Amino acid sequence: MKGTDDAKSRLQLPASVRSRMVDAMAADTLDAVLAAGEVTRVSLLTSRPGVRVPHACAADVDVIVQPRALRTLDQALRWFASSHTHDSSALAVVMPDLPALRTGSVTTFLQAAAGHRSAMVTDSDEDGTTMLTSSPAGDIRPHFGVHSAAAHLAAGVVSVVTPADARRDVDTTHDLAHARALGLGPHTRALLAQLDLTRSLQ
Repeated sequence: MKGTDDAKSRLQLPASVRSRMVDAMAADTLDAVLAAGEVTRVSLLTSRPGVRVPHACAADVDVIVQPRALRTLDQALRWFASSHTHDSSALAVVMPDLPALRTGSVTTFLQAAAGHRSAMVTDSDEDGTTMLTSSPAGDIRPHFGVHSAAAHLAAGVVSVVTPADARRDVDTTHDLAHARALGLGPHTRALLAQLDLTRSLQ
């Protein structure tokens, strides 16, 4: 979870509202992941010291603050895998901007991914990556960033077909409108209603 003030800067919202939106989307993503039976442990990896999990089940989430020296998501994920996982465990990386994500889609992906050393979900634009697995965890070779889907495929990662909610990450207001059409989680939906933004997304 990005911890800088420019997180989701492409969302055309005031900075203070955008920050709350980032937290709400992360909470809805966590809801879906925590409810999946295949998930035994959930960690929130962040660069923001003091971050609080915006979630009713915060006690079930370990907040891990990455070292400041790590400048990229790929570096942070490799560090996490080497220092916070067991050699034999599998690791699933889920981006925190999936406000329409459903638990059933998480389960579908994890069950399909179990047969591969590394699997992924491409985003709705088929350019980025919303989820990535590695088994064992220590073998993770992430390639997040621009054109990450192509980079992961080139590295031998298997693309798994999932429902649309698992692919709909949110970077822009248009993306948020699409996620709303799919069905937002309660945290993002409540924030939109509170800020009276629902009508502007129609």
